[in-house]
Amino acid sequence: IMGLVIGPEGRIWYANATQNKIVKIEPSQIIASIKDELSNINYTISPNPSNGIVTINYNMDNYYSIYLHDISGKIIYKNEQIIGKINTLNFSNLADGLYFIKINNGIDELTKKVIIKH
Repeated sequence: IMGLVIGPEGRIWYANATQNKIVKIEPSQIIASIKDELSNINYTISPNPSNGIVTINYNMDNYYSIYLHDISGKIIYKNEQIIGKINTLNFSNLADGLYFIKINNGIDELTKKVIIKH
């Protein structure tokens, strides 16, 4: 790290000398990481990496909201009325890359990474 700047909205910017680029870290990424450790929601994503067909297995039969975000934080997919322990979602239309699946049960929220690779 060559330099570090904290912006007005809590964004962190730093210069990565080895990769010769500027990197931005969003506060939501940091908070999501902390919440992962504290949440009582437990779910698995398989396969991961995926060709776009993703199965999500929850630890309990409950009402869930699912959000898929791209690396910039933009919501790519949302479904706020998921019920059950197992759900299969089709993201095969998305480009290869790193995405984040956020699950919310009305009390807690948990975000996990998923890689789509065709």
